[in-house]
Amino acid sequence: MNFNKRLREAEERFYTGLIALSKAEYQKALEESLKAAELFKEIKGEELNYSRAIGNVAIVLYKLGEYEKAANYFEEQFAELNKLNNEQRIEIERLKKLEYLSAMATGISHSINNPVGLVNLAAQRGLRKLAKNKLTHEETTEIFKEILNQTSRLHNITSGFRKFANGDRSTIENVNLNDLVQQIQEYFTNQLNNHKINLIVELSPTHPCCQANYFILQEALINLLTNAREALEHEKIPNAKIWLKTYQQAEKVGIIVEDNGTGITEAQQRNLFTPFHSSKAHGMGLGLYFAHKSLAAINGALSYQNRTPNGACFTIEFNGENHEN
Repeated sequence: MNFNKRLREAEERFYTGLIALSKAEYQKALEESLKAAELFKEIKGEELNYSRAIGNVAIVLYKLGEYEKAANYFEEQFAELNKLNNEQRIEIERLKKLEYLSAMATGISHSINNPVGLVNLAAQRGLRKLAKNKLTHEETTEIFKEILNQTSRLHNITSGFRKFANGDRSTIENVNLNDLVQQIQEYFTNQLNNHKINLIVELSPTHPCCQANYFILQEALINLLTNAREALEHEKIPNAKIWLKTYQQAEKVGIIVEDNGTGITEAQQRNLFTPFHSSKAHGMGLGLYFAHKSLAAINGALSYQNRTPNGACFTIEFNGENHEN
């Protein structure tokens, strides 16, 4: 079998296994994932996909109650991950950053609709008044001020995206968590509304600040909001809500992301921050892993607990600063 044919079959087996897993067809998922892993293992340069395939085997075995076998495959998966060379690790991180950029771009596309619509309405109002020769100096001033305000808002949204795309993720600075959450709210409120999900923001009156990297925090919040949205949609939660909160408790400050879905099972929680472990049919299982890893690198902590009475609750926490931005 030639290289292209083997690779094509491996990919087909891999995705067939994923689809079977999403439908709870565990025996078929196991057979397809094992075959995909076997094929990927034979193909040079497919070490990453081999890791993903055996990760799926581990998940299926866990679902089937074969806990010891599942543990062995998870251990092999982590061992394979550690074998990846630096270029492969860089490629994994690049792919994840592209996902963050895609999510941010989607949020921005929704965010700009409101100011663009207001500019359009102001211009139409001015033209109607002008056509009737009823446009006063005061009304003209008001219309131009509204247009300038909305174009300034558009500039802030798009410049924020440029900074996010090109931002230095190595710089540590004083970050006001309220400002960060408000910017995320600007990007994602309309997007979540379109998915029939209400975003509720609760800001601490103390304006909590910490030493962190602004863009890494943005990426972590994008990941948590995206996960919450996908979970609420998948679970078909009526009156779906996501809460985004900031807090300051003694010397600790942080951000909480909660939803009113069904939460995460104890079994899933045990592997929550491990690479290539995902409960999504087509997920790579890297989002929470990278969020946990990148926050730890800047002395932050990402933790999880089930929300009372129901839902998921993630917390990002840092040591606080005594001054505001």
